[in-house]
Amino acid sequence: MTNLFAYLDSLYPLPKELDEVLQQAFRKRTIAKKEYLLWAGKPCQHLYFVEKGLLHVFYCLEEKDISSSFIKEGEVAIPVGSFFGQKRGHENIQAMEESVVLCIDYNQWEQLLHQFPVLNYVARRLLEKCLAMHLQRFQGMWTQLADRRYKWLKEQYPWLFQRVPAKYLASYLGITPAMLSRVKAKR
Repeated sequence: MTNLFAYLDSLYPLPKELDEVLQQAFRKRTIAKKEYLLWAGKPCQHLYFVEKGLLHVFYCLEEKDISSSFIKEGEVAIPVGSFFGQKRGHENIQAMEESVVLCIDYNQWEQLLHQFPVLNYVARRLLEKCLAMHLQRFQGMWTQLADRRYKWLKEQYPWLFQRVPAKYLASYLGITPAMLSRVKAKR
């Protein structure tokens, strides 16, 4: 849990009392490769912190899986609208590798927000970080042609190319696997 508390403290320094309460609230869960943490159409009941492994976030469109993100160790997996709004989400979350996550359920999270107002700062910073990541991806990828998107992704997230199969990278880039091969060949 050390990584989780370092992550939370990087968002906003937490009082020691809250650290102890959070240690009790978060549960460790091992996820097998290809196991789902969340299915589309269900509200997200947990906030997840990836302690080890890699998660694939995707949605289905015309029977095709479209990758929306990859979450590695040291990062939070949280479908913002589904978790905070407790609404049915449109994304799936699946383990790409055997993974270990720390999770807290929505009701516990809400209870802690009321009990410890300082945690609201953490939640706000977490939301800001999620928004910044989505804006960065939009600007880095969807405002450029495929070869520049590939270059941007390679520069910003080089680890993806070692851990994520090409078909998922192609989907994430918004191109076909064949086009990804052509773009790679040009580089």
